Amino acid sequence: MSDTASRSDRMSKHAGAIRWLLTFLGLNSVLFVFVLAMLWAYGAFSGPGLNGHILIALCLGVVVTSGLGVGLMALSFYSARDHFDEDAFRIGQSGQI
Repeated sequence: MSDTASRSDRMSKHAGAIRWLLTFLGLNSVLFVFVLAMLWAYGAFSGPGLNGHILIALCLGVVVTSGLGVGLMALSFYSARDHFDEDAFRIGQSGQI
C-alpha cells in the first residue's frame, strides 16, 4: 500500500512541477511578446535599419539561446537533486567503466 501512496505522491509532485513550468513559460512568452510589441510601437526597430528578416533572426536567436540556457540549468539541478554526478564520480573512483 505504501508503494502506491508514494507513487501517487511522486506523480502529484511531478504534476505540480509541470504545471509551474508551463505557467512560467507562458508568462515569460507573454512578457516577451509584450516587450517586442512596445518596442515596435515606440519605433525602436525602424531607427537602426533592421528589416523583417533580421528581426526574426534576432528574436529566434534570443529564444533559442535562452531556451538552451534554461534547459542546461534545469538538467544541472535535476542531476544534482537525483545524485547522478555522485554516482558517476564513484564509478570513476572505483575504476569501473
